[in-house]
Amino acid sequence: MTQEEDEAAESVSRVLPRSRSFSPHFETADKVDLRCLDNLIVLGSRRKNKVAAELLRFMKDFDIDFVQILYDDEEERWGLSFGGQTYASPLFDQQRQYKKDPTYRDRAGFVDYGLLAKLTNPWNEDARVLLIAGVKSLGTLGSGKFLEENGPWLEGKVGSSNFAQLVKVVREDPSKDHISVEAVGEPRKLPDVMGADAVTEE
Repeated sequence: MTQEEDEAAESVSRVLPRSRSFSPHFETADKVDLRCLDNLIVLGSRRKNKVAAELLRFMKDFDIDFVQILYDDEEERWGLSFGGQTYASPLFDQQRQYKKDPTYRDRAGFVDYGLLAKLTNPWNEDARVLLIAGVKSLGTLGSGKFLEENGPWLEGKVGSSNFAQLVKVVREDPSKDHISVEAVGEPRKLPDVMGADAVTEE
């Protein structure tokens, strides 16, 4: 895990109640059964996390997925498809520029997008999954921070329902730790069942 993913995990552990539902024990994705039946907290996008990739297969039906952005230069770029729109992360190009020139700054800051989602475990309807995923690890960190700072706001919007929330994360100076994070639109409610029997709720 990256340092930013570690920090996202710390944010989540400060929010979730200590209970038998979620263990404070963390494992890397390669040590977890791909179709784990337990309550899960999953950090990271499908680019790096096989469990997240498997979960996102079910979320594609609701137009939520991490997608590759293709340009003629063939450089790696990804974005987040959410509600019929693709939010391309400028962070790939920004980090490439910063690597070439450490004095490089972008007026808009270094920007990434993240996804915070609560859903029913597709392989066990009695279990829940909390997905905290960024296009890059900055987005993962921002998603965890958003949960920590905006739990009551989210609860007011969705109650105990399953949901997905898109967030925008900005680090003004890449040499500093401070980030700001904000919701992009309202949370989308997701159905109680994810999987073959899921029905879209409008």
